[in-house]
Amino acid sequence: MNTIFYRVILISIFTQFSSKMNGQVKSDADSIMIKNLDVIEKYISNPNSTSSPGMNIYISFFTNLTGIPSESSLDYMGQHNPTKKDFESWYVWYVYNKKNLSWDNDAKVIVLNKRISPPKY
Repeated sequence: MNTIFYRVILISIFTQFSSKMNGQVKSDADSIMIKNLDVIEKYISNPNSTSSPGMNIYISFFTNLTGIPSESSLDYMGQHNPTKKDFESWYVWYVYNKKNLSWDNDAKVIVLNKRISPPKY
């Protein structure tokens, strides 16, 4: 009976540890990504409802993280009007890469942990 109890405790500790490695938390990265994608989606669904100051910050965030540039026009203050295609591209990228994202609580940044094998000749 005691061995089962200890195994359950070890499994729960391991599960908790695997989600928090080196100060990096996966669920925080997920919630930040979803929140930022929601902002973009709401803006696209009704761009005239409110002028969203700082939309260029969201566009820059997704462009820097994903490497997918926005289609929105560029002026002297940056890009302000994300397109539906921007949202779809960033969302698809997130779906495929969310397992590689984590939140570094010390640096307050999202970290992309990705391993890419070189081609074999």
